[in-house]
Amino acid sequence: MSHTSKFISHPLLKEGLIEKRKYQISIAEEAKRESLMVVLPTGLGKTTVALLVIVERLAKGKILFLAPTRPLVEQHSAFLKEVLTLDASLIQTFTGTVLADRREKLWEAAKIVVSTPQIIENDLLSNRIDLSSVSLIIFDECHRAVGNYSYVYIAEKYAEQAKEPLVLGITASPSSDKEKIKEICASLDIKRVESRTEYDPDVAPYVFKKDLEWRGIDVPEEIKKQKRVLDEVLEERINELQKLGFIRKKRGRDISKTELLKLRMLIEAQLAKQKHADFYKALSLQAEVMKIKHAIELIETQGIFALRRYFDRLRTEALSKGGSKAAKRLLKDKKFVEAMFAVASYEGEHPKLNALIEILQEEIRVNPDTRIIVFTNYRDTAEMIISALRELDAEKEGIRAVKFIGQASKAEDKGLKQKEQVEIINKFKEGVFNVLIATSVAEEGLDIPATDLVLFYEPIPSAIRSIQRKGRTARKKVGKVIVLIAKGTRDEAYYWLSRSKEREMRRRISELQRMGLNNEDESVKVNNAELVAAAAERREKEEQRRITDFENTVELTIFVDPRETRSGVARFLQKAGVNLKLRNLEIGDYVVSDRVCIERKSAVDFLDSLINKRRNLFDQIHRMKNEYEKPLLVLEGDSVYGQRNVHPNVVRAVMATIAVDFSVPIIQTRDEADTASLIYVIAKREQMPNHTEVNPHGKKPATSLKEQQEYLISALSNIGIVTARNLLRRFKTIERILTASKEELMEVEHVGEKTAEHIKEVLSKEYEG
Repeated sequence: MSHTSKFISHPLLKEGLIEKRKYQISIAEEAKRESLMVVLPTGLGKTTVALLVIVERLAKGKILFLAPTRPLVEQHSAFLKEVLTLDASLIQTFTGTVLADRREKLWEAAKIVVSTPQIIENDLLSNRIDLSSVSLIIFDECHRAVGNYSYVYIAEKYAEQAKEPLVLGITASPSSDKEKIKEICASLDIKRVESRTEYDPDVAPYVFKKDLEWRGIDVPEEIKKQKRVLDEVLEERINELQKLGFIRKKRGRDISKTELLKLRMLIEAQLAKQKHADFYKALSLQAEVMKIKHAIELIETQGIFALRRYFDRLRTEALSKGGSKAAKRLLKDKKFVEAMFAVASYEGEHPKLNALIEILQEEIRVNPDTRIIVFTNYRDTAEMIISALRELDAEKEGIRAVKFIGQASKAEDKGLKQKEQVEIINKFKEGVFNVLIATSVAEEGLDIPATDLVLFYEPIPSAIRSIQRKGRTARKKVGKVIVLIAKGTRDEAYYWLSRSKEREMRRRISELQRMGLNNEDESVKVNNAELVAAAAERREKEEQRRITDFENTVELTIFVDPRETRSGVARFLQKAGVNLKLRNLEIGDYVVSDRVCIERKSAVDFLDSLINKRRNLFDQIHRMKNEYEKPLLVLEGDSVYGQRNVHPNVVRAVMATIAVDFSVPIIQTRDEADTASLIYVIAKREQMPNHTEVNPHGKKPATSLKEQQEYLISALSNIGIVTARNLLRRFKTIERILTASKEELMEVEHVGEKTAEHIKEVLSKEYEG
């Protein structure tokens, strides 16, 4: 690799595209030698470091580049195709839109695969792929590699299967917690941490200055008045919790959200041991305190629009049949209702909104080609800002704003699909939009270049999120960060806490470099390597302990719904040698034979279904009973009693209905490993000694011609019962479906091009047996 000119020259790199930066080259050289975590502020070219390692490792095997979201995957894939001399067909992008059978073939032919981790995890669990030929895995946003996240499992399989494994983790902000940084390194089998800040001498020449300004905003007296009313309502609940002995006197109203969540866990633990009225009362009070504190935060830091929306949701929750008792009690509180009415009739808005609009107007007046990101914690606030700009007809002043939020949809709040997110980013780059009103979805890694201003509608205490957000500016030019702070509110505390955590994170990383993972003293390096190895060994022993119940003497096949891969059950089964087949199951989570279907619910899921979706739960059980001869419900977790404010008699009544009225057995398990052991034993009983093949569609005879027709069409892979019914309604007979063209199939609801092609392929391709 030549570094003599301004650009890096390499046979695999297109000329004149990759700028030569000493710190990137230096880090890449370290990353070629051993598995490394690279910590670089956003905008300093983490992906370029990864690229320099990729071009060296390609000769040794396949490259797997993982990123947590589809927009990031598509962004990395586009970058690699733009700068590498490889044929574009050798760089494959794996997302949920690529069918599993096709992925298997593409994996074999590809030199580089860019994918979301969930896809790779599913393919590993299904034995569609293995990682033996992979010479390098890159984990983008590697700070996610903790707990049950897919990165952890993939890294474990990589260490087990690869001939010459090499890992590169990249992030702008791992954690301010030293132990969490070590956990990430142990999870990914990383040996060293390399970091740079914008103040390092080899980085400074490439960093444009960021001006940081925080603007104090005075809160109007009327808003303060309503906040005081809510404070009084909060004080009453806090006093009651203090009388019950759950909150110390000195904490009072200052108790944090984290402390409240810990308090809930403590109360639930007490309830599991003893069903006492005081514990139920404390649990209800804790829920009320959480809701009141959220309302106070909204009125202080967000505004009337956001608080009105929250109050509307609380009212809906209180009036609904399965609504929470906390919401119902708050709506019976005279002072709380008084505050709700006052907010509903208030004609003004939080002065932050006007300050924000004035900043946007001034910035765009001075520089019409500017790009600005406004960050807020709440979707309601993002909607308020967009609505206010729309009412002002801001486009006349050159403000072309767009809302950029996540995918989740709740009630009237519709999320953005990943395709829509990518389109918005592209239009922002092109200048169709020049102001992005964003929630946390824009925090990780998406390439939004030339952002002149990042504006925080409120400060945030999380070090990771704060650094990610500020990293959006000064990537290509001098940038500015403005933080709006409501004076005399929690905004001020959050601001200083955020700065403190950022400093702490940088100090921890430097400490690891000096004393731990990166110390040049060999004895310290050995000690740290032993620490990482010991952590990995402990994890391996724990995994082995958890699967000792399995007997690896038989080949078992179990059909698993892909949603279940988020739990650890499928991983335990795969480690036990089970042949997992991932299918979108219309009914149940696991099918172990043509007569046994298993629905798994954690204690939390089960209680959620009692609160919000009891009818859906009974419908699931009813459909299992109709389709399978031996359906089974597994309840996973220590206890379903005394949690989520659900009375034990409600739990008992539902369990009695399932067991007695539906005749569906209920088996309780301790944890995911226990559930996996149970499913393994049942599968072994069902499939041995006659080596019975598993049919994921059950064997109960259909009672009518209509059901038999639906059954036959839904048995096609990737075709569920809903799509089967749509096809039958459109074509009337199975024969017409078989003879329909691809275009005719695509006219049916829920049948896209890929599904239509798959149907035609299944129906027309010769059987290879």
